[in-house]
Amino acid sequence: MIILMMTMALSAQSSDTTLYVAVKTVELKASSGFFARSLGILSLGDPVTVEINEGKWLVVRNASGLQGWVPADAFSARRILSGGQGVSPSEFALAGKGFTGALERTLRSSGEYDYSGVDAMESRVISQGELHSFLREGRLAEGN
Repeated sequence: MIILMMTMALSAQSSDTTLYVAVKTVELKASSGFFARSLGILSLGDPVTVEINEGKWLVVRNASGLQGWVPADAFSARRILSGGQGVSPSEFALAGKGFTGALERTLRSSGEYDYSGVDAMESRVISQGELHSFLREGRLAEGN
């Protein structure tokens, strides 16, 4: 009976569903922890097969056979297509939030808005080492 229940639980977690990367890039990790070792990078539109679904985290396999953990919210069940119009990953991300490159250009050219803060945030790159230091110095939990 216990073996049957364990088998049912494992099969409920395995879905063999195809999903598509819905963000510019996402790291494929060795475990479900934020600071887990990176195994590779998946890019916008890449198809993956879901092997295990644990809610916020998935175990996926890409077309070349690379397998690892990824956050579930980085994927879409719908295939990501640019429609042949050369949509960039950043334009795709903005459009998903109701904001397009054309709208941004219009707002920038109006002179009403100061984008310097947004530009500074978008250009900032924070290493994992800096993030670890920030968490340690602030006595914040690193999570799993």
